[in-house]
Amino acid sequence: MVPANAVMPVLRGHLLPDITYVGFPIEPEVMDTYFFIVEEHMTEPRFGFDERVGNGQNSTSWQDVDWVDIEVDPGSHFGLQALQKAQAAARPRWDDPHAALVADAVLQRPFRGYWRGAALKTPGV
Repeated sequence: MVPANAVMPVLRGHLLPDITYVGFPIEPEVMDTYFFIVEEHMTEPRFGFDERVGNGQNSTSWQDVDWVDIEVDPGSHFGLQALQKAQAAARPRWDDPHAALVADAVLQRPFRGYWRGAALKTPGV
């Protein structure tokens, strides 16, 4: 992104304490030339894994590990043995893990999504 090309909102408000809406000075005819980014602000660190969606992810990132991957039942104790079960072939092998490595693996990153402006237009506009 080129900062000089960013269009700043001219309208901002809140629907609920955790929902903000914004308005931009962009004409509907040219919306398809823009991308809109929606992101969750990190207010405090959250730790854990995700719930399984479909068949899960086939990835080499700790960010794609599900609770199912580490075989921990809801409400059960989570420890080093459970975390080691999540070490699929391509994930980094931990010979002597310490708290910082574990925290990095289970830190939940904020959501960020990108949409082309045409996908956000009101039908018929």
